[in-house]
Amino acid sequence: MLLVICSGINELIIGNSVTSIGSNTFNSCSGLNSLIIGNSVASIGSAAFYNCNGLKKIISLATSPPSLDPNAFLWVPATIPVYVPCVGLSDYRTDWSSFSNIYCAYQLTVLSNDYSLGGVSNYGMTAENPATLYAVPKPNAVFTQWSDGNTDNPRTVTLSSDSTFTAIFIVNPLIAQVADLEADTAALNDTITNYKLRITELENDTASCNQNTLALLAQIADLENDTILLNSIITDLQSDTFLLKIIIKDLQASLDSCLNGLLTTKSIHLDEYSLRVYPNPTTGLLHISTVGARHATSLQIYDVVGVNVGAYNIHPEDDEGVIDISHLAAGLYFLKVDGKTVKIVKQ
Repeated sequence: MLLVICSGINELIIGNSVTSIGSNTFNSCSGLNSLIIGNSVASIGSAAFYNCNGLKKIISLATSPPSLDPNAFLWVPATIPVYVPCVGLSDYRTDWSSFSNIYCAYQLTVLSNDYSLGGVSNYGMTAENPATLYAVPKPNAVFTQWSDGNTDNPRTVTLSSDSTFTAIFIVNPLIAQVADLEADTAALNDTITNYKLRITELENDTASCNQNTLALLAQIADLENDTILLNSIITDLQSDTFLLKIIIKDLQASLDSCLNGLLTTKSIHLDEYSLRVYPNPTTGLLHISTVGARHATSLQIYDVVGVNVGAYNIHPEDDEGVIDISHLAAGLYFLKVDGKTVKIVKQ
């Protein structure tokens, strides 16, 4: 004899593989309020459900009523409803006459299209008529409809025959969209991170380039300053060279003056003619004598730094010309004619 400790058990399901329920198996399980007997049970022993006075309904799936010991349901209320297959209703009412309310109950099978997405109620057991169906989706899924197209949940059905209902579950589209968005966000974050790294690299490259540019600009500025200084030195050298040439000319002229006597008339002998310049120094008017010239004589006047400050021509028929240099500042000037130079002092 097997005794079951049934404290805390409210609903008892005898599986379809069980063929008999032994004596006293569920003796005094007063907490039971629902009993489902599998379709293979053929006999129920003495006091098997003795004093299970909390029972409120019994469902038997066997098409032929299991044989009952007279004391099998002793002290179980005789008026509770007993649901049996419709094909065996008459036999149950005869063989289980200790119960006064035996009803025909069709076979109700309730399934899920995917138990990983959701479950159902009734577990394929026979239930009272009408019966209530429940579809219970898991957190990642939603219930869409029953196999016959009905979308009620919970759903009440009135059976007229053995029936099967399948709950249709699908993956929650919002969850799928969220998963896609999360994947896209992760990819976007990776892209943003890569761009940030690239921007940092570009900023570092730019900073380095700016430093190199500043260094190059400083070198260019130094070169420009050096060039300016060099140009100044070259200008000074050119001026000094020019002055040196003038000084040499002056020394030669002084030597000539010492030999010929210091006169107010300055004369030079050219290959084709004799040139005389007077008075020298002058306050403005300068007489130029070109006796013997066969062609027009071109005169150029330069200041001490070599800048041309005047250009004049004397026709050979004139023999002598007058040029006005009163507009020039007082100082030393140089008259150049046919490659020769004469020092002029403007007072």
